[in-house]
Amino acid sequence: MEIDLISKLVHDCLHSRLDADQGEEEQHVFFNYENQTLEIYTMMEGFDGSLIKFPNVKAKHIKSKGVWKVYCMGQSMVWKLYQPNPEVEDIYEFLKLIDEDKHGIFWG
Repeated sequence: MEIDLISKLVHDCLHSRLDADQGEEEQHVFFNYENQTLEIYTMMEGFDGSLIKFPNVKAKHIKSKGVWKVYCMGQSMVWKLYQPNPEVEDIYEFLKLIDEDKHGIFWG
C-alpha cells in the first residue's frame, strides 16, 4: 500500500513538471523507490549515444523517527544532506520542497 501511494504521488509530481511543448516520452525523468529510499533521476544522452543517469534528489524514510531525510548530489558526486532542509515530516512535504526548488539544486 505504501509503495503504491508513494509511486502515485511522485509520478503525479513529476508529471506536473513536464514541459507542455514536449511529449512525456521525450522527457527522461524517472524515479525508483525501494528499501525506504526514493531516488529521482534524469536520463540524458551521452556524446556516444549511450544513456547516462544523472541523480536529481534522494529521500530516505526513517520510520523510527517519522521523518524523511533529504539528499542532494554534491559537487564531488556524493549524496549529501540537503541544506537548509535536511529532514521533512512526510512525503507531501518532500514533494513540495523539490517542486519549489528555491535554491535551484534539484532541477537546475
